[in-house]
Amino acid sequence: MKFGNTFLFNSNPDLKIFIAFAGIIHGDFNDNNILVQLKTTEKNETVFSVDGVLDLEDMHCGTYVWDIGLMLSYTLLDCKTMDPLEGAGHALAGYLSLRSLCDLELSLLKMCIECRLCQSLILCAHSYRTDPSNEYLMSSATAGWSRLEQICSTSNEDLLSKWKEIQQSYNNKK
Repeated sequence: MKFGNTFLFNSNPDLKIFIAFAGIIHGDFNDNNILVQLKTTEKNETVFSVDGVLDLEDMHCGTYVWDIGLMLSYTLLDCKTMDPLEGAGHALAGYLSLRSLCDLELSLLKMCIECRLCQSLILCAHSYRTDPSNEYLMSSATAGWSRLEQICSTSNEDLLSKWKEIQQSYNNKK
């Protein structure tokens, strides 16, 4: 694929998000918008199965990596059973079992997560000032600052390496 001004993209890596793969994305892919059910596999194992997705009014054309980054942001915020960065790695491994991401998309994930966490925290602060009684609006802020600090203090290389190990552990089970 050739782009008109490759110098622009090569000299400014932040602009690479604009050449990531795009299509119709959910726009608010989080645990409150996913219908999950326990099922039994042919090997008699109990697994979670995603049976549906709700809240479609935020759908729009955007990059897939942004939607995955958003999903991983919510995974970081809600993960309580393990290190949140590892929890996000498991969520990413599930996604990658169905659709691959190119190296560019993988390299942009951390930035997308950081951006979404910042966006959520700013929205929560504004919403709290407007309506302090709405507890739902503050749900992201509870763990948001510590998760943002955690991911910002982890290098992209270390994060991708951790997530690659998690993905390989699933590949080894097949």
